[in-house]
Amino acid sequence: MKIRSKITLILAAILVVNLLLIGYMSLIYVPDWYQPENVSVEEQQEITDEVTAISREFNNKMQRPNTFELKISAKQINRFLAGLDLIAPELKEMIPKNIVNPAVQLDNDEMKIGAIIEKKGKKLFASLIIKITADGDVLVIDKLQAKVGLWPVPQSVIERYMKKFSKKADKYIENFGDILLTRKIPNHFKFPNSDYDFRITSLKARDGILYVTIQPYRPNSTKR
Repeated sequence: MKIRSKITLILAAILVVNLLLIGYMSLIYVPDWYQPENVSVEEQQEITDEVTAISREFNNKMQRPNTFELKISAKQINRFLAGLDLIAPELKEMIPKNIVNPAVQLDNDEMKIGAIIEKKGKKLFASLIIKITADGDVLVIDKLQAKVGLWPVPQSVIERYMKKFSKKADKYIENFGDILLTRKIPNHFKFPNSDYDFRITSLKARDGILYVTIQPYRPNSTKR
């Protein structure tokens, strides 16, 4: 084989290896916004106390027919997700076992959800972007996008996985499958410890904080 041919083959092999490496790196690319929390056993009680405090605040405000705003930070959500094993094991069962270290970020009125996916001994980074808008009697999921690393996932693939996940989620959340498939959530929620039900009138996400505006109302006297 001529020297020129050998050099050409070597350069081609190097090019193929580089392309494969670039392709793999693009699949495992992790964006800066992905910041999962590490929670020690000692901190799990703190997280439980945080959840209890938020629940108590919500319960207290639901005793009066006044619109109020509830604020939850991405850090609080991520700490809750990190301690899910002991805090709420029934919710942990909803998450497939090959999804590791889920975390969210909140900004631009969107929720970004990211996690490491372990499959056949390999690890990839996957993310989902969701935007929900309050529109009268429904909450509309008007943005639902997914990526693996840097690569967008086709909507047909997202819908296929949504159908698969919805069958499992239906066991824990009533009509969750229909919500995923129609991308519409009935904006009417019963609250057991109050004379009022409630609806969400606004969802905003800014700088790592989710702002939810809630309107309590008596279900028999207010038109939904």
